[in-house]
Amino acid sequence: DGLFFSVMGGPAFITNKYISTWGDRFGGRMTMSLGKWFDSYNALRLSANATSIYQDYSQNNLKALGMQLDYMANLNNIFGGVNPERRFWVDAVAGVSYNVSSDNKGVHHNSFGYGGGLQANLRLARGLTLSVEPRVDIYTNKYAPSTSSFDNHDITGAILAGLTYTYK
Repeated sequence: DGLFFSVMGGPAFITNKYISTWGDRFGGRMTMSLGKWFDSYNALRLSANATSIYQDYSQNNLKALGMQLDYMANLNNIFGGVNPERRFWVDAVAGVSYNVSSDNKGVHHNSFGYGGGLQANLRLARGLTLSVEPRVDIYTNKYAPSTSSFDNHDITGAILAGLTYTYK
């Protein structure tokens, strides 16, 4: 009861303080998640993800595999009351992650991170939801070894979209 499975994917990029260079650091991210809604307000989600981001100026490709654990809060239920027939709602998402990344040099790096975002959901049918989740993740500086992000952190942005099936 309350178990859900998600598959999402979309564009991802590495940020830095020079916004004009963000276009040179694009790629994609895919995630598969298994989670549980404990009540109408709170859920935990465990995700496996794969990321590939091309770093144009260094002619290098970041490849990463990771696991993340996210807490999810249904904002519409918290602020507007529980409505099981609601067709659209927004979840706040925040969590921690562990990642193994490498680049064309073949050196593997372990990094920890934290991140979050907002997930917009549109119910397509009973138990089936279309989800869009813009999110930002902040990692230790070894996540993207051939790029410079912000001081001692590598920061990525992603816009993930996909389907979620919830067993009720």
